[in-house]
Amino acid sequence: MTLKPEQMRITQVMLSRGMGGGERICIDISLALADAGHRIQAVCHPEFEGRHLFKHSGIGIHPLKVRWDYSPVARQRLRSLIKDFRPHIVHTHMARASMVGGAAGRRCGVPIVANMHDYAKLKYYRDIDHFFPGTEDLKAYLEKNAVDPQQITVIPHFSRIKPVDAVDPFSPSMVGMGRFSPEKGFDILIQALGILKNRGVELPLELGGDGPEKPRLERMVKQLNLDTQIRFAGWISDVAAFLRKGSIFVLPSRRESFGIAVLEAMSQGRIIVAAMAPGPLEILDDTIAFFFPVGDSSALADRIQEILANPEDAIKRANNALNRFTSYYGVDTVMPHMEACYRKMLNRKPTLK
Repeated sequence: MTLKPEQMRITQVMLSRGMGGGERICIDISLALADAGHRIQAVCHPEFEGRHLFKHSGIGIHPLKVRWDYSPVARQRLRSLIKDFRPHIVHTHMARASMVGGAAGRRCGVPIVANMHDYAKLKYYRDIDHFFPGTEDLKAYLEKNAVDPQQITVIPHFSRIKPVDAVDPFSPSMVGMGRFSPEKGFDILIQALGILKNRGVELPLELGGDGPEKPRLERMVKQLNLDTQIRFAGWISDVAAFLRKGSIFVLPSRRESFGIAVLEAMSQGRIIVAAMAPGPLEILDDTIAFFFPVGDSSALADRIQEILANPEDAIKRANNALNRFTSYYGVDTVMPHMEACYRKMLNRKPTLK
């Protein structure tokens, strides 16, 4: 296929099986680039749970199973895919994809960029030419670890989710979603509902997601007699519809570099309660959200009661959050910066190894 001068071929590499915030970012970037007329080669795990979401006439999906980070078979297979597609840029997501994709892209002489989704060990990113951290805090982490500032461009994460026109009337209901792993802190949220129940306050909570912590979380729900209040909804395909099931969205993470779910909650006019982790603190402030100290389930219960006692103030913050999303975190705001960075990189040639 002949491309117009403004079009690019871009290989997106993301090798995890599960579906979380980082995976959604990769999918959203791929779809946004395809919508803009670029040709995308999406390289993903053959059993990736979100593989069907890459569906677009401008995206070709190529399965690649990587059993370990140094797999010579996987690297050779990826080099073959890259040589066949002849991309202008290789764009990697998360540690394993950056290690395997970086090595393959380097051998093929293609510039390599990596989205930084968390505070990963940089030994996995040794072949990366340029970094896209989503926050200033992640940029500081890279610089602290001796990455040249000229190799770093802060590009906020975004969401392709369609924002609502207005905030819904308040209802005493909650939602949360993400990977069920210790750092995401869903046990803290469940503990907070137990505290509220002891205070005589009961409200429903829907939890979207899955992961290794799910059995423990289910046991907690039973031990705290919250079976009638908390429902596990599994992985969510329609994020917007799920978020609208509750007026209050809680991000209870112990550690969070950005929090794509926060943007999605902002877009749907949810009342946001977030742990004071670095990522949320860079996106949010107390005009658009409520905060509690990381790991403090009692303080989280206090914030929820504060919302129930004054829903008018909470709705005002949700409106402010919706306005901020449309101004700063929509696809039309963020993607031109990424495309401009791609084009700038095309003027530099990576070093062949």
